[in-house]
Amino acid sequence: MNFLNVRAKHVVFLFFLLSITACAENITLSLRVLFACDFIQDVRIDGVSTTEMNFSGKPYNVTVFFSSPAILRAVEYNGYLPFSLPQYVDSNVSNYAFGRGNLSGSSFSLALVPTGAETIAGFESAVGNYSVELRFALANDSATECVIYLNVSNRSLSTDYYHVSIPNRDHVAYFNDYVYRIYGSVKKWNGGEGRNYTVYTNGTAYGNFSNLTAGKPVEFNVTVLNHSDLSPVQGALVQVSEFNGFQPWSPLQYQDSSVSSAAVGRTSTGVDGNARLTVIPTGGLPSADGVLGNYSVNFSVYKSNVLAYERELLVSNRGLAEAPGAGASVANQANIIYFNDYVFRVYAGVKEWLWR
Repeated sequence: MNFLNVRAKHVVFLFFLLSITACAENITLSLRVLFACDFIQDVRIDGVSTTEMNFSGKPYNVTVFFSSPAILRAVEYNGYLPFSLPQYVDSNVSNYAFGRGNLSGSSFSLALVPTGAETIAGFESAVGNYSVELRFALANDSATECVIYLNVSNRSLSTDYYHVSIPNRDHVAYFNDYVYRIYGSVKKWNGGEGRNYTVYTNGTAYGNFSNLTAGKPVEFNVTVLNHSDLSPVQGALVQVSEFNGFQPWSPLQYQDSSVSSAAVGRTSTGVDGNARLTVIPTGGLPSADGVLGNYSVNFSVYKSNVLAYERELLVSNRGLAEAPGAGASVANQANIIYFNDYVFRVYAGVKEWLWR
């Protein structure tokens, strides 16, 4: 298959890359070995053998043909992710989201919706480039991965709607409505709450670990200190992850195929050991717990790419409690308000596509 061979040239054999590793309960960073995708026989987007997605905001039928059992992670970096919107006013916060499926048999199909990303000056230099890709790990060798890069040729949301045929169509439509509900909740809160955390490199931490509220923005104000001398740790990675919540890129799917999801916001500490980011727990769907894996939110800190601290945070009011009015100011609030409106635009576009 020629297009895969061309794409494989971007993957150097035995090249070590800092990348994503996922399991049912957490996300860690590790050194992975990349290899050519020889067991991937074809990738078809809307029935065509290609790596091109022509428009943002359109639901695509992505089908993978393969010769060996594998794990697929379809990843979008720095898109419009309700859980962790792009942020760069008070601190630079990047994000990624992925849908995960177990590949067995000879083919696997899922629906993906590239959200695109801002092309305004300074956006990508602050949070990182927008990109989408398919990552594969053999079922019997999860320590190695191969990558097929997809291209979203038009980052603008298309308004030239027509009928699309996608797998898990009912679920995409159903969970797209929940994306709208998150948008509405953030709009009503017009702020949120702030939480302070101090994390030490020996794995201890102090702060407000009470339940989060679905749909309510919450600022993580994190200070990382060396436990031996209490000196600040610069460059520590602060990461908040949500599993099986609501996101446009890879909606929860278990109608025609089973696709779980994860969403991650991350930033790094400065010279003072401090980092700030704001996330919006989406709550997931309680009735879907156990079908694809339970809904959860994890808070973690890495020093020199080694996990220093991790804790699951519980989320209450998963049905999205009514916002009582404007909340407290949160980090990067201007970004949250601005990009939340883009989440609405993606939701509205998907709704139009699925009505045709």
